[in-house]
Parts: sequence; C-alpha cells; structure tokens
Amino acid sequence: MRRCPGLRCLCCWILLAGALGLAQQAQIAPVSKANAEGLQLLQEGRVSEAGEKFREVLRIDRENLDALRGLGVVSSKQGDYATAVRLFERVLKLAPNDARNHSNLALALRGSGRLNEAIAELRQAAPLAPRDATVHRNLGVLLIDAGEDQAAEEQLRQSERLDASNAETHQALARLLTRQRRSQEAFEEYQAAVRLRPQQPDLRLELGKLYQANGEFAQAAEEFQVAIRIEPNSSAFHQALGNIELKLGNLPAAETELLRAVELEPLSGETRRDLAVVLRQEGKLPECLEQLRVAAQLLPDDSSVRFMMGQVLQKSGQREDAAEALRSAQKLSRKEADATLAKAHVIEGARLLERGQVAEASAKFQEALRLNPGDLLAQYDYGVALLLQNHLDEALEHFQIVLAAKPDDPDASYYVGRALLAKDQPAEAISYLKEAVKAKPSDPHAHNALAVAQAAIKEFSGALEELQTARRLAPDNPLFTQNLSCLEKHLEGCTLSP
Repeated sequence: MRRCPGLRCLCCWILLAGALGLAQQAQIAPVSKANAEGLQLLQEGRVSEAGEKFREVLRIDRENLDALRGLGVVSSKQGDYATAVRLFERVLKLAPNDARNHSNLALALRGSGRLNEAIAELRQAAPLAPRDATVHRNLGVLLIDAGEDQAAEEQLRQSERLDASNAETHQALARLLTRQRRSQEAFEEYQAAVRLRPQQPDLRLELGKLYQANGEFAQAAEEFQVAIRIEPNSSAFHQALGNIELKLGNLPAAETELLRAVELEPLSGETRRDLAVVLRQEGKLPECLEQLRVAAQLLPDDSSVRFMMGQVLQKSGQREDAAEALRSAQKLSRKEADATLAKAHVIEGARLLERGQVAEASAKFQEALRLNPGDLLAQYDYGVALLLQNHLDEALEHFQIVLAAKPDDPDASYYVGRALLAKDQPAEAISYLKEAVKAKPSDPHAHNALAVAQAAIKEFSGALEELQTARRLAPDNPLFTQNLSCLEKHLEGCTLSP
C-alpha cells in the first residue's frame, strides 16, 4: 500500500526531467539560431553585428563555447586582442584538448605582440591534431615571424601535404622562400596560390614584387594592374605600379599612378617620396619640393628625403635651405651607418662569446650599444656576457631593458631568473622562470632552473615535476639526471645546479 507515494515521486521526477528537457530545448533553439546568425554575419564581414549575436547567446549561456569562440574572433578582427585572449582562455578552460582553441588563442597572443607565447600555444596544439592543416600552417606563420625559418618550412610543408588546396599555405611558404632568396620555388608557390584564388589582390601584389626583385618589370606591371582591377582603391597597388612604370621609363604613367596613391593615402611618406622622384625627373621642381616637404614630416628619420630635398633646393637656387637639408641628411646617414655598424659588432661579439672570449665579446657589445642604444639584441647579448662574468646587477639591468620592450621574451626571462638565483633570490627568480617555461615549454634548461629555484624554497613536488620534464626533453644531459637523482635523495650530500 506504500507504492503510490513512490510512484508519485517517480512520476514527478519524470515530469520534472521532461519539463527541464523542454526548457533546455526552448533555450537551445534561440542559442543555436543566434550562433548561426553570428557566424553568417562574420562571413559577410559584418563584425559588429556578429558580436551582438554572440553577446546575446552569452546572456543566456555564459559558458557557450561557440559564442565565446565567435566573440573572440570578433574581438580579434576589431583589434581588441586583449579581450580576444581573455575569451579564448575561457574557451580553453572549457575545452582544453581542442587544437583549434589553442590555435585561436595563439593568433590573439600574436596580435597582442606576445609571439613566443603564441608559438608555445600552437606547439601544444599540433600533437592534439597532427592532421589539422590549419594548425600546422598557423604555427609555420608564427615561426616565420620568430625567424625560425627551417622549423617554419617544415610546418608549412606538412600543412601542404595535408591540404594542397589552401591558398594561404602556399602564400605563407612563398613569403618564406622569397625571404630566403629561393626565387624559383617562391614563384611556384605564388602561382599555386593564384590558381586557387585568382581574385585575391594581395597575392598579385606579392607576386608582382617578386617579379620586380628579379628584374622582370613587365611581368610585375601586369600583376599590379590585375590587383588594381580587382581592388581599384588600394594606395599600395597604385604605388607599386607607379614605381614599376618609373623603372620602365614611363614617367607620365608613373606620375598618374603615384598621384592616385597619394590621393588614396595622403599620410604615406613613402608614396610622396616616390612621387617626388618622378616629378624631379620630369623637371617639375616646385611640385617635387612640395611632396618632399610633406614626406620629410612623415618620415623624420629618412636621410634620402633630406638628401633629395637638398639637391632640388640647390637646383632651384635656394642655397641656404639646401645646405640645411644636406646637413640634416648627413646627420641621419651617420645614424643609419651607426646602426649598421652596431649590428656588425653584435655579430662579432656573439662569435667571441661562443669561443669563450667573454671580455672581448663584452667590448663588442658595449661598442654596439654606444652606436645604437636601442639595439635589443646587443642589450641581451651584453647581459649574457655580464652574467658570465658574475656582474649580476649590471646583467639584470640589460635583461630588464629587453623585457620592457618584449615582455614575453623567454630567453631574457630565463637569464633574469638565473641572475636572481645567483644572487640567492630564488623566490623572485621563480616568477621569471615560470614565464620562460610558459613561453618556451620545450626548453629543458628553463625547466631545470625553475626546479632549482623551487627546491630552494622547499617546493619539492613542483621541483620534481620540472626536473622530470627537463630530463624527458633532454634525456642525454647528465646535469638533469644528476639533479633529479639528488632531489630524489632529498638533497642529502648533494646540491642542485642550474
């Protein structure tokens, strides 16, 4: 006789579950519809409207993955990379094993100027989706930015093998090959990209510039003309065609194209400088001076503008103004020469450092910084040399200058950590070494140094994990094996070495 209450309870649960199901379905329908509409608006380039759709979804469901992803894309397209990073980080917490989420976060980090962290994210993504061509392509593009050309080419070739029909991959590989002066291979990649996307104007521009660099001016002009037919209101395309017409000796055509480029982008100093070159050759000196004066304001560090202005002023009989312009040109030329010489000192200093000639290397880096105090590579290399000489406070000053300009630089963070460890400040070192590991998770030395710092403040479980990672990354390095063994013996009769 007691079955009825039980049955009533069961019926209630079923009805309640059914009611919840209906409520969820009622929510899912508008959520799915709004997400779909947001994606469609994104594809149509209506970015702000797409953002409103995704926000509408998030007001109903704060953790909706599609809406968070969509709003992250919207923020990236609007240049708000800080917001995009926060959104994609939320997505990753909800779906950490989705490679595309790592890829989206990486692109937002790149937009924020945090290149090394972006590369680290994509390196995490690649093993999660080894056959995802987009992940390999994005990693390749970021590695190009980082100057890791060989690794970049490997990733882009892998992306091509997985999807040979993607124009962006061919274009990225073509850019890399162009930079390496492998022109024939670059032509092949650009042509493959053009076959896939014949109406993409920036492809035509880049292919035209490659023809130009190889002295094939007529072919370059053809590509620039195609780009203009596709997108007639691009200053860059008219500027490129104007410069080619100048090289071909077609001065009136060059003037027409460069005037159009200036009209479309009046604040381009480079375009006004190029137009001045044409006007000077045509003998139109007053018009040439007008363009040079504006170019000088837009390009305050360009010695060629001042030099040309001095020559034109001389020819126009304005001797005092000409002398002033030429003095300014000489001053800027010395600055440019100093920067070039500084780079040569840095290269030589790096060679000396590799040979163990630390004092001699330091002298080279000091001279480089005298010539060009803004050379970050000289600041970094000099910091390393000072650290090797145990000048810890001076080394820290130079590494901090690098980090002020490049906050996610893993190597500078690593060496700040090493210097702080040498100063017996392990707690302070840990924050920098964690940043180094975050930005460059494949660096066994950073993991090892972090372990040493953690062990010094008795964070033994974290230290053990970091040393295990270091040994896994570099199993043949005896230092990591010795440190791990020492830690496992609870530091009895041994010490850890960074």
